[in-house]
Amino acid sequence: MAKVPMTANDFRKEIENLKVLRNYFGNALKDEEDAVKRYSETARMADRVDPQLFGRKVSDIKNQEIQHAESFRRMIQTVDKTITMTEGLIKNLKQFEAEKVPHGRTQRK
Repeated sequence: MAKVPMTANDFRKEIENLKVLRNYFGNALKDEEDAVKRYSETARMADRVDPQLFGRKVSDIKNQEIQHAESFRRMIQTVDKTITMTEGLIKNLKQFEAEKVPHGRTQRK
């Protein structure tokens, strides 16, 4: 079975899906940043109580949350790059379709 080529509208739908994914990652990043703030405050309090018992554990958890936030930042950057590339594909596809002549051949310039 032959593959049907993607149209500009297909790419636009993919961009909308990517924007939903980016929004999800943005919300997750915000949650991680909030968690880092909470653990930072908790770490300060734990250091006052017993730095050896509590401070290190809370600090380790905070560092994990920082790593999670960085992961979401990288995912957002990747999605943004993919959206930009897909928008470029749409632009090129429109230009290609504008150059087409009947019978599926392209015009020579």
